[in-house]
Amino acid sequence: LSDMAANTTGPLYKSDDLNINYRFTLGGLTGDREKAIESLEQQFVGGAFTAYFGNGSSLTVNAYYFKDSSYLYLNDFLDLTSTVNSKFNQYSTPSFSPSRPQDSKWKSEDSFLDLQYLTRLSKHGNVRFYYSGTAIREDRRHVRGITVQADNYTLTRQDIPIGIERVNHNLQLDYIHNFELPYVKVDSTLGVDGAITYSRQKQSVNTPPALDTRNPNFAADAVFFGAPQPGAGLPHQTDTASKPTLLSYYFQENVSLLKDRLTLIGGLRWFNPGGVNENYVTNVVTNRDRRHFKVHKYGVVAKVLPSVSVYYTDAQNVFVQTGFADKVVAGDQLGAPAGNQEGQLEEYG
Repeated sequence: LSDMAANTTGPLYKSDDLNINYRFTLGGLTGDREKAIESLEQQFVGGAFTAYFGNGSSLTVNAYYFKDSSYLYLNDFLDLTSTVNSKFNQYSTPSFSPSRPQDSKWKSEDSFLDLQYLTRLSKHGNVRFYYSGTAIREDRRHVRGITVQADNYTLTRQDIPIGIERVNHNLQLDYIHNFELPYVKVDSTLGVDGAITYSRQKQSVNTPPALDTRNPNFAADAVFFGAPQPGAGLPHQTDTASKPTLLSYYFQENVSLLKDRLTLIGGLRWFNPGGVNENYVTNVVTNRDRRHFKVHKYGVVAKVLPSVSVYYTDAQNVFVQTGFADKVVAGDQLGAPAGNQEGQLEEYG
């Protein structure tokens, strides 16, 4: 195992009106594994940038890119003759691999970017803009054992080409205003945010020749993997995508009276979801749930003693779902599109 990492940080520029700082990170990891099919290879690069302006504004940016070409899929299998406890088959040795290294792959790319801009418009008003974007792309081909046959050494296998892509964009813009009079203090927030998500998964399940695990011979694999298969030279058996969008806008008012002895809270938020689901195999496009929602948050806080307060709140919220009802693992897309979650809470204390 060998790894490398380098990091540097410091100021780029400094004056009375502008102060710029940076950070840059670079790293990598490689190593040998016990199984011939496995590998370990990773690269990473990331950085950050900050700028502080003399007029009460600032800009912060973070970004990274991570590439992982490792293959670490679990390949052990159990002994059928064990009736008391599960145990590994005698041929499931630390070095056993269910296929040749050239027939399997697991390549992943992950990138991230976010930025935040803050500025003071006036003595009482501030603006915040925030953006974040993520992208995950995976190109896999898992060749795995799926069933041990009755002789306890013949391994039925699956060849599973998979392609996964997930991209998210999130934006938010807030205006925060503070206003204070001798007996009243008002904190106001106005905002809008939006999200665009793209999630696609394509997958096939093929059946290569069974493998004699006592003395693995991959001669038949040269023929099988040399020919086009679904997902590898031929179209995938399943290929679906979810493309949800979401727009919401909101406001909240906090009014403090009697030198903060009494605080009234009220706010509303509107959700406008949209988007489509698409099946690339059947070319069927269906609209996602487009129902609009309005939720609220009302409350009151009373300070009865300097260190004791009582409160009451009535809050409603909606979590608009963007994926599928996963049945086995996150992202398997084996279920129907997930439904929105709605709830209301009344609380006092």
